[in-house]
Amino acid sequence: MKTLFYNAHLVDAFCDSDGAILVEDGFITNVFAGFLLPSVFNDFLKNKTEIKLIDCKGLTLMPSFVDMHAHFRYPGQPQKEELDSALKAAVAGGFATLMLMPNTVPVVSTAEEAHNVQLKSSQFELADVIQSISITSAFDGKTTNHLDNLDSALHPVISEDGHDVSSSSVMFEAMKKCAKNNILVSCHCEDVSFAEAAQIPRKNAITLLNEEKNLTNSTNSKITHEERFAIIETYMHQAEQLLAVAEDLSTVRNLCLAEAAGCNIHIAHVSTAKSLEAVAQAKSRRNAAVTCEVTPHHIALSGSMVEFVNPPIRPETDRLALIDGIKSGIVDCIATDHAPHTKDEKNNGACGFSGLETAFSVCYSELVLKKHISLSKLSALMSANPAKRLGVNCGILRPGRQADFVIVDLNKKWTVDSEKFHSKGKYSPFNELTVYGKIKQTIRRGKIVFDADSLQLDYPIDEDLESESFQD
Repeated sequence: MKTLFYNAHLVDAFCDSDGAILVEDGFITNVFAGFLLPSVFNDFLKNKTEIKLIDCKGLTLMPSFVDMHAHFRYPGQPQKEELDSALKAAVAGGFATLMLMPNTVPVVSTAEEAHNVQLKSSQFELADVIQSISITSAFDGKTTNHLDNLDSALHPVISEDGHDVSSSSVMFEAMKKCAKNNILVSCHCEDVSFAEAAQIPRKNAITLLNEEKNLTNSTNSKITHEERFAIIETYMHQAEQLLAVAEDLSTVRNLCLAEAAGCNIHIAHVSTAKSLEAVAQAKSRRNAAVTCEVTPHHIALSGSMVEFVNPPIRPETDRLALIDGIKSGIVDCIATDHAPHTKDEKNNGACGFSGLETAFSVCYSELVLKKHISLSKLSALMSANPAKRLGVNCGILRPGRQADFVIVDLNKKWTVDSEKFHSKGKYSPFNELTVYGKIKQTIRRGKIVFDADSLQLDYPIDEDLESESFQD
């Protein structure tokens, strides 16, 4: 069965044109730029070729997004997230391919464990999952024997995300093995000693925040609400300064080790101007062997914010440096760092939050509508570039690629309500923020896996695409 998505505005890293997409057996077979109506397919119709026509109503059709960095909390942390809730959140946000971090319970440290996560995820038939493997066994900081015979075709990425490998010699040993096996090393760059030091002011801030929640204006207190929040902001600033040094030191170290080892390196969630400059210098020497990502929250947020996330929200100068890095091409990818927590965990200062369902809209509103970059450039950052880095057959609208794409209403203005997230993690720093660009449908391998007008998802998705027009 062939399916034609017509009357669409086609946008990917290389094109921005009205057109149509022909899909068969889960793959794109033809891309017709400049055509709005299915009349171009008279030959198909004359020959009675069975074909379904789907009118996209002039909405934008883009490749689905590829997330280089997400936490699904599987296995072992169902109170935070489960596979079904995470995958529903992914497709609701337009993501059809995601790379998962290994800081689970237990830590994913073997090919068998990674395979099991991927197999379990595939049974939902919602999005493709690549499970990364830890750099050191069970995050012990010293053992790398499990990397000796990894097959890059099956397990292309290792990471110690959540923290960094403290020993430079151990990291160098792991990188040499990855160079030999053509495996990408994704680095959470954070000097361990500085990260530990930052916990002290963060804990002080959490204590005062919890005190504030239990106080009212009539409660006897030695300090006012305003004074308490000023102290909290001071503690958060102290932590941010320590963690900036932690990131900058570790970024330079890991780039240096990767160059010496000759391995491919990807710097996760870059958040400081200095770290970005270090990446730029490494790229000038090693070209495509070095890539990096930034997150939507580091693109859109800055300043003195009581927001617990690692890396922390940075000053405005760093945020603007990241945007300049996006414009200049230093930044390769935008990744969500989706990291859901329970309400109690967030109240106690757990770092991270849900990001899959807001990523595109936040980035579109902040980067494209404010004229920093084009929509094609955003597609490159969220689809083509991460797909290329991971070696997956999607990310652009071309014949032979998987039919993974999203239908987006770019003019749709909406307000984030995190309580309505599909993710179990209901906390978002963007809650109540008004943004533009709404995912209407997500298509994976030619089948609809998310429809914004039908909130209940039944899976596995076995039925064919419906031939009705998209609803406004």
